[in-house]
Amino acid sequence: MTLEHDHGSEEHHDHQHVDYPTALATYRADKDEALRSSHGSPIPVDERETFEGLPYFDVDETLRFEGLTLEPYEGNEPVTFQIPTSDGRLRDAERAGTFQFPLGGAQQRLTGYRFAEGDSESVFVPFLDATSGTETYGAGRYLDLYPEHDGTFALDFNLAYHPSCVYDPRFSCPLTPTENRLPVRIEAGERLPADHACVARCGISRSRGRALACDDADVDDAHDPQPRAIALAVVDDHPAIALAIDAAAQSEVGSPAPRPIRLVGTARRVADGLELIRSDQDRPDIVLCDIQLEDGLDGLQLVEAAHRSGVKAIVLTSFDRSSLMRAAFERGASGFLHKTADLAEILAAVRAVAAGGTAFSAATLDAARYAPRPPSPREIEVIAEVQRGATSDEIGGRLGISSRTVESHLRRLFDRYGVVSRAELAVLAISEGWIEAPRA
Repeated sequence: MTLEHDHGSEEHHDHQHVDYPTALATYRADKDEALRSSHGSPIPVDERETFEGLPYFDVDETLRFEGLTLEPYEGNEPVTFQIPTSDGRLRDAERAGTFQFPLGGAQQRLTGYRFAEGDSESVFVPFLDATSGTETYGAGRYLDLYPEHDGTFALDFNLAYHPSCVYDPRFSCPLTPTENRLPVRIEAGERLPADHACVARCGISRSRGRALACDDADVDDAHDPQPRAIALAVVDDHPAIALAIDAAAQSEVGSPAPRPIRLVGTARRVADGLELIRSDQDRPDIVLCDIQLEDGLDGLQLVEAAHRSGVKAIVLTSFDRSSLMRAAFERGASGFLHKTADLAEILAAVRAVAAGGTAFSAATLDAARYAPRPPSPREIEVIAEVQRGATSDEIGGRLGISSRTVESHLRRLFDRYGVVSRAELAVLAISEGWIEAPRA
């Protein structure tokens, strides 16, 4: 069963003729009671009777910003897009506008979103800050804003709340886009108790539908000024890439980087990469892998295997075809980067994914949405033989199938990709990175 997160349950409360801290305490007490007794509560049924209430930061009235205007969105990302969720789905959304407010000695900006199937008045504002992944959930916290009588909005971080999937992974919760990452600590609103510290960093396992397991050391790390390093494995047929990433990570040691990164293994083949993610010793938190390693799109096998094993995968490839982006996302990848990305960008993506977020840009997700589905492994074998100039009888003999089955594969490929000849199919396959171009 999959449950949608109900944003409407976190409505902005009306001002009462009582002081703000008292009104806020009453609001929180009512919410705790609803979590204990409501049929749709994300608190597990067997824990509701002993549920003592949600933990919060102290009330900070300086983190209330009133009279804000929802300004038109003027960023570089598309206005309409799909936002990824904790269970690997995509929800249609739009960038409704941006809010600006002064904080930390600078003007900060947060984008507000609306969902295609949601309330047309409310504005959903998820955000990440410097507490994300330690004291608060790594994929961010939420605010639901409603317009005041004069059309302005009040952005009150004391009302920041965690998504329901923190408590029950059956809920489908939107992941915070990277554009809504604040460079300061927001010590207001909901926080995580010590026994949820692993969830703060590890997030939700989409493959198993539960919070990722963390050992006792992980929980202790949440309050350690030197948190446990992110264990990274790199699978690429160019060993220089792993060496460069390791050198960049090592150069950060002693710097104020959010969380250190430790290279725990490298591999050049899929089989060796599978051993890395299944290892009981030095098992990686994240695997960074190419899509094309030995033959065809075999790196996608590694992405899928990592997803099933609870290891997060980021694709790092020289191909930027939208069909490959789609294939990577559908197999459970948490990020997609081109090899032209600089080392700082790669390390930032690793940290974002380790904290429960993603490393897909909105443009990448939008491109993947309309991309053609890549061929199956068998279809890629057929296309590779076509590229070599083999006849249907020759292809059938080499692959152990009938020539009629070969023709059936080709008809489906022609219809799916809108091509009219074998030569056109081969050119498309090479340009999309499904097969390698012939060597001179």
